[in-house]
Order: sequence, then C-alpha cells, then structure tokens
Amino acid sequence: MHFSIPDTQELKEPRQGRSFVGYSVYANGSFHCTLRYRQLHNFHEQLKKQFGYNSLPYFPPKKFWSLNQTQVEERRNFLEKYLQIISQDERINKSEFFNGFLLHAQQESHNVTKEEVDLDLYLVNWFKVRLKVYSTDKSSTIMNAACRYLELPGSTMSYFALFMVRKPENDSQAILERKMMDFESPYLTLKNFDRPSKSHFLVIRRYYWDPSYDSILMKNNVSLDLLYHQVINDVENEWIIAPSDVKTRLSSLKMNESKKEYIELARTLKYYGFVRFEPCICDYPVEETRVEVRAGGMELVLAPQSTKVKSVEHNFRVTRIRCWRLTTCLDDNGNVGNPNDSSRVLKFELSFEYLFSKDSLKWITIKSDQSILMSVFLRSMVEELLLKRKGLKSSVNNDEQSKTSGLASEPWSFMKIDGTSHPSTQMPRSFSTDSFPKNEATSKMRKSFSQNGNFSKMKPFFENDAFNGIGDDDL
Repeated sequence: MHFSIPDTQELKEPRQGRSFVGYSVYANGSFHCTLRYRQLHNFHEQLKKQFGYNSLPYFPPKKFWSLNQTQVEERRNFLEKYLQIISQDERINKSEFFNGFLLHAQQESHNVTKEEVDLDLYLVNWFKVRLKVYSTDKSSTIMNAACRYLELPGSTMSYFALFMVRKPENDSQAILERKMMDFESPYLTLKNFDRPSKSHFLVIRRYYWDPSYDSILMKNNVSLDLLYHQVINDVENEWIIAPSDVKTRLSSLKMNESKKEYIELARTLKYYGFVRFEPCICDYPVEETRVEVRAGGMELVLAPQSTKVKSVEHNFRVTRIRCWRLTTCLDDNGNVGNPNDSSRVLKFELSFEYLFSKDSLKWITIKSDQSILMSVFLRSMVEELLLKRKGLKSSVNNDEQSKTSGLASEPWSFMKIDGTSHPSTQMPRSFSTDSFPKNEATSKMRKSFSQNGNFSKMKPFFENDAFNGIGDDDL
C-alpha cells in the first residue's frame, strides 16, 4: 500500500466558522480522506499506547500559533512520511485500529452514514453477484459475504481477492487498477472512482503466485470453477501465451467442460499465473523504452515493444530486488492537479534496485499508471515467498491470525474533524446476502460458468526481506 498527502486545503469548521488546514490523504494513488492535524495527532497518541513510542517514527509536534505557508508545507511533508513509514509496519497495518481509523476517516470525508445498500461484484467471466451490505463495510467483510453467496469454502477463500478494474467502452479487456484493502469501503471507493464514467467494477480474482496452490482449489467445485474461468480469461486475453495447436486443444477441452484437464494443459504454457500490465515506459535497457510488463513466477518480466532496441525479454527475479520505491508523478507545471477534485487519481513511477551481479546493483525505473499495483504485487510475492520458507500456506490466513493476536483488541476511539470523539469497536458486519436461496444462487453461477511527465517527491523504500536470504545459486 502507498500513502501520500499531495496537497492541503483551507477549510472552515461547521460550527465556529474558524479556518483550519485539511490534509488530503491519498491511498494507493486515489483520494481516500481529508484529515486535520489534531485527528492525526490523536491517531498517533493511540498508536503509542498500542504499539509503544519507540516503534513509531517522528511525528511533528503541536504548535501554539498559527502556521505560515512554509510551516504548513513542512508539516504536510512530515505527516506524509509518517503515514508511509507506519503503513509498512505489518504489526500496525494489519491491526483493526489502523484499518478502522482509516475506514472511519473515509466514511466521514465522503459524508456517508451507515446504511443498507446493494453492491455488485463480478467474477472474471462477468457473472454478477449482487450483495446486500452496509455502505461502510470493509473489503474483507465484503469478500466474506461474496464467498458465502457463492458457497466457497473457508479453506479456499484466502486464495481470492477483490480488485477494482476498469473496462473501457468497446474494449473486451478489463484493466486492473488496484487491489482493495481492508482500510477502505469498496462501496465508497467504487462510488468515488466511478464518477462520471461508470466504467469501474469490483471483480473477484485469484490472488496467489505459486501454481502449486492450484491443487487446493481443484478439490472443490466452486473454487475449481473460479480458477477455471480465470485461466480461460487469461488465455483468451493472451495473458497466457498459447501456440495455435495448443489453443485448438484448449478449445476442445473447453467445449467438453474438461476443467481440470484445461487447467493442467494451461499450466505448461508461458506466463501461466502472470498478471499482464498495460504498455508503459522504462529506462531499461535504454531510456524511454516502451515495454510490456508482466508479474508472476516470483519475477517481473519486461518485454521491449520499441524498434529502437532488440526485442529480448528481461527477467528480474524477486529475490534479487533489494528494494523499491514509488515516486509521485507531477504535471508539466509541477502540480498534482486540482485539490478540490476528489475523483482525480495521482500517477506514479516504480523504481527498483536490482542485483545484476555480486558487485553490481542498478536502479531501474518504470513509468506506468499501474505502478502502485506493481508495487503491491511485488510485496505480495515477497510475503508469499517468506511464508513458504516458514512452512505456511496462505498470506491471507496469516493476516487474519495477526489481526487476532491481541494488539488490535485494545479499545480505541475515532476523533471526527469537528474534534468530537466516539468509541469504536469492530466495524459492523454486513447483512446476510442470501437474497436468493443458496441452491438457486449456485445454479445461476454454474449456468454462467458454463457459458462463455515530471517526477519528484522521492518516497521511502520498500525493503525486500527475501533479498537478505540470497545465496550463490541466485547469482
């Protein structure tokens, strides 16, 4: 995840009418909430009680007098770095307090009260799942409701995740934009994203990198169906590269609904389990090279699309990436855009330091609208690799264990923008989503399945723990 505070606003208190500075907090490149200093200070004080003062970075102190513009900018910069650093601490970012605070802040900033709403989710074959939820439900609550609707067993639920995708008009391919996080309400995020185009959708996709986990999904009919249509989608959209003769065999297997055989054949193909990104610009092997980036198999693959360089794929293994960073993309005038437009999306570039040989580390930079998603995928690949080394299976299951470790059970309160506070326990769970009888919902799903710039503002590094274990074999 990535947090930034690209700008501030001068706002007025609704009652007293006094002016104060509002800090526009962006999460993973899009507007999330507006917070004032005293809200963040209260947040910091509660973090100290739960995690200890020594585990937190520097927080800008209170001032007794009004701040001038230079001081406001200095405070903005400190607050931005503070959020970026604590969001990289797994003890903090997986706690109910951290996620609950940001969830409440999103709710307040969008001026939304808790109410029952209809929320549409989609599977990769565009089968629609309509849920009855609360407008303030977080992502994991929504996923749990969707899995109950689909009758997906809990043992396989952790291998799927909720993504925001954009599907342009007259374009069959959906573009991945972000993975939904537990500090946000999918309903509110979708509402913010989808103005005014109505081209964004919430889609349930497979979310793991090691193909050996396929065998777990293939033991259950529902998870098998989800995996099967994910693979069909990847083949048809050329995320998986299949020679013409293999395509013919795959078509025959699809016609006969030989799901396991289709998956097994696809597993032998190039880029199986990879995510394909939109074409972008990279400085490797030379400056301003147009490339296609894919992520999977514990590596990033860059395939030059330019006639200026030889069309040879470059593979960058995750274990040889020492660290990476995200940098905010500014326009030609050095601005991030209109601060009053909450629907705008910031652009970023991704840079990573790669070990080419024992004594040669080099930075490589990718300029892409999907830079943050690339960073999220890099981190998830590292986490999955480390968990597998420890003998654990699922990063999601591990996340849930950390949330119940005791750190998140401390009572906490949310300070609203007007200075009032209210105690907050666990966020409310969604309504029962069984608006259709279970058998009818499952049969409907099965029926559907059987159918066919300038850059600045350097950010802190994302350290790669998997790099520390690199050995001679990796070189």
